Amino acid sequence: MKQGFDRERAFRSPPDLHVTALLAWSLRAGTDIGEISEEILQVMRTAVSYGRSALAVEVFLLLMWLYQRKNMPEMADDLMREMIPICRSCGYRQTIVDEGDIVQESLIRLRNRQTFLPDDSLYAGQLLDTLQPQAATSEAPLLPEPLSSRELDVLRLIMKGLTNKLIADSLYLSTGTVKWHTTNIYGKLGVSRRTEAVAKARSHGILTE
Repeated sequence: MKQGFDRERAFRSPPDLHVTALLAWSLRAGTDIGEISEEILQVMRTAVSYGRSALAVEVFLLLMWLYQRKNMPEMADDLMREMIPICRSCGYRQTIVDEGDIVQESLIRLRNRQTFLPDDSLYAGQLLDTLQPQAATSEAPLLPEPLSSRELDVLRLIMKGLTNKLIADSLYLSTGTVKWHTTNIYGKLGVSRRTEAVAKARSHGILTE
């Protein structure tokens, strides 16, 4: 039987054990998540500082669920980036995997952007390998080869409609180097035009603006 984060149990739990459940309940009543997410994050970080990793992970998963419901991928990715080292160091795996798409899409987006440090990237890859049946049908599939940080810089400026000359000036590169990065971007995304590159990157969760 699946042993993931039991949201209904969290909402029924005493406030001294699940403070965030009370905050999440206010969301159900229509409260803007922006008004309370910092309070929830503070609870999570306090739990980490006191070594209460189980509670911190529970709060983390609750927040991921809330961000998913509110369609806030940027906040979900920031939280995932913060918590992955903690989950890795504490050996949490099945608890994370059991949440399925709540964590999967964020992991894929961050891995495609090469956001993680090496040890965290390996851990994230192990989580995604376990989630592979779902990842195969995800709206944000993994790229065969992730874009480099410089390629991401170029792609973001392409998305804004800048010419190669303006991109070169913005990044202090030559136009030849920009063209070389653009060619690499096209190859990794399997496209041949700027508009296709932006659309493909968005479908993979690489560009979220």
